[in-house]
Order: sequence, then C-alpha cells, then structure tokens
Amino acid sequence: RNGHNYNERKVSTENLEAVNHPPMDFTCDTKAKHVTQVTDEHLLDHFINHAKSDTLGRISMLWLDYAAIQKNAGATECLELAKLHSIAVDFPKSGVPAVIPKTLKLARSTPRPHWRELKNGPTYDCDSIIGLLYDKVVVAMDRGGDFRYHDSVAGRHWNRQGQLLCYLNNNGRKKLMRHLEKAYKNEIPESAGLHPDDDSHDLDNHCIYFAEQQKIMYDNELVQLMNRYKIHAEGEILTGCIRKFHKWNKKRQHDLAEEVKRQCTSLRRTCRDNFFREVDRICDTNIFASLKDDDGEGYDEAIDAMEEAILHDGRQRRRNTEVRDDDAQQFCFSEKDIEQMSLVAKKMASSYYHVTYDPTFVNEAMEDEDNESRSDETNRNKEGYHILFSFPWIVADIIAKGIHDTNI
Repeated sequence: RNGHNYNERKVSTENLEAVNHPPMDFTCDTKAKHVTQVTDEHLLDHFINHAKSDTLGRISMLWLDYAAIQKNAGATECLELAKLHSIAVDFPKSGVPAVIPKTLKLARSTPRPHWRELKNGPTYDCDSIIGLLYDKVVVAMDRGGDFRYHDSVAGRHWNRQGQLLCYLNNNGRKKLMRHLEKAYKNEIPESAGLHPDDDSHDLDNHCIYFAEQQKIMYDNELVQLMNRYKIHAEGEILTGCIRKFHKWNKKRQHDLAEEVKRQCTSLRRTCRDNFFREVDRICDTNIFASLKDDDGEGYDEAIDAMEEAILHDGRQRRRNTEVRDDDAQQFCFSEKDIEQMSLVAKKMASSYYHVTYDPTFVNEAMEDEDNESRSDETNRNKEGYHILFSFPWIVADIIAKGIHDTNI
C-alpha cells in the first residue's frame, strides 16, 4: 500500500522515470587498513570492533520507521539509510563500520508504528501493509491463536508438520462449500458480462468450457509436480518456500526449491499463453498466424502486444519484432479489435474465477469425479480430493481490470 510494486503493465512508460530512482553507487570511500600478516591481536580487535560497531539491525529498523512515518520508501532519510545499509552489510569483511549520523537518529520521544511493539515509548496506529498484516495476526491470536479454522482453510486439513495440504476428505466437502459460498463474489463475472447460468449465450458457454478444460490441465500438471517432489501444500510448490523436504531431497534443498519455482513459472506461463491464444482465435485477430512456431522472440512479442492492448485502457499500441527470416513484423490493432479483445479477455478471465470458486460449479465437478471414481476405482486418489485455488491468479491482472472498469 505504501510501497512500490514495479510492473510495466501497471505503470505507464511516461511515469517510469518519476517512479524509478537511478541505480545508487554504494562504493565505500574508506578502505580498511591492509596488513601483511594477521595476528591474534588483529583477530581480537576485529571481533571487538564488530561487536561495538555492527549497526546493521539498527539501520534496518530505522529504515522501517522512516518509511512508515514518511509513508514513502523513497524518502530522503530512507535513501541515506539504504547507502549505510550497504556499508553495514560489507562491514564483517571490509572492517569499515557504517556510522549512523545524528540527523538520522530518532529520539525516544518520537512515536513509532504500533507493530514495532515498543514497550518504553510512544506509538501510533500505522495503516501500512505491515500494520494491517500485524493487526490480522494479533486478532487471530486473541481468538485462540489457532489458524486451523480460518476461512481460507476451506475444508482442507493440516498435517503434523503444520502444512496445509491440498487434499479434501469426504467430510470436508460441506466445509468447502460453506467457505466458497462466503468467498465467491457474483459481481466479478457480472462485471465482465458473463452469465454462467444462462445457456443462451454461446460465447459465455465457450469461455466457461475453455476455462474448465484449462483448469483440469493446470491442476493435473501441478499435482504431478507435487507428487514428483513430494510436496503436498499448494502454497509451498508455487512459492518454493518449502517447510519440510522429503528425506530424498534434504541435501539439495536450495536447488530443489529453485527448480520447483522454475517449473511452476513455466506451467503458469503456458496457461497464460493459452489464454491469449484463445482470445486471438475467438476475436479472429490472427496475431499468431504469421509466426512460424510457438517459441522465440516473435512469439513473446505477440503475447506482449496482446497484453498491452487489453490492459492499457484501449490505447492502441504498436510493437515491432524480428522474425527468423529477418523480416520485421508489426503488431497493430484497430480500436474495434482492442475493444473486442478486451471484452473477450474479461469474460474468459472471469470464467477462470468462476470454475475455481463458484460453489455450485465446484460441487458438480466433484460429483462428476465421484462418478468416474466409482466406475474406475484405480483412478481414485487415496488421499482424497485435490482442491487447488491458484488457477485464476494466472490472469489476476485481467480480472482486476474488469473490476476496476466497472467500479465494483
């Protein structure tokens, strides 16, 4: 809320210079004294000096204080502290301490954000992102500190390691439906003109069918990755922040986490590309028709051109790319094309939301899975149903644009 999240699709190119500060030069002016031979006295001096002059923690907390007080991470004080922070990080190996000037020190009488939990000193209610998250945790702790019954659990269950598993047992279906009824917002598909319950709209029916097929593919691929790496929590495999590694993977935890993130990113990119290709097919804009294959720079530029046309309020954009025979191709959309692509993209993105969170749709899908399991017991998952909620986040920016455009 008070920070900057750079995304070139959200920040216009005209304002980038104002938003992005130029790279800072963290070259340290002072150099540590060079010695030819390190003695015990040198080591003793080093550790004593480190204990006396290590200011990294103080600088970090001062930066948070100023960012909260000024409500701007780009404030002059924050930038000065960022320079000192770089010097403090290098202090153990350089021997050059980061000295905090008096002008950057805050008096004890200066109110600090309430989430700092300072016992001796004034505080104020800070409504930053950190403050809001802190308040939610405090409220949850006051209610007993048990997060197992939070609405977001949605009928799933926890294992002994405290991981929220993506499996839903039979007795969790009622809880799932109850939580989905609370979470699902009819205004989101309505904002895009999607009518899920009306069979007379051919485009709407196609969007929902396409979204359902894509979700099946996405869920199956994600479950395969989870089974391959012995990860059973959806949030962990998407972020790479794995709380408990299988015994086979304990010796290469960092490499495994990076590989998991890479494969999840590739899966989400494939699904997002499928989304734009289907929009192109429905709108008959034929942006991919002139490309020789589905990879390379030309393909990426085509996807980028569609993203810009759909997400930039109907402003016409032109993108140049070089194809493999060194001919230049220009992606250019008319106002009519942009309007049609935006309409179809919003409907399809809302369909992604609908097939994931609509309780009626989810219940019918689970009943279909029940019927298939009865006919073929070998395909039934012994753990229970896989309940995955991350599918619509592939096109979250387009869903948000639909909401923003209708002011709901």
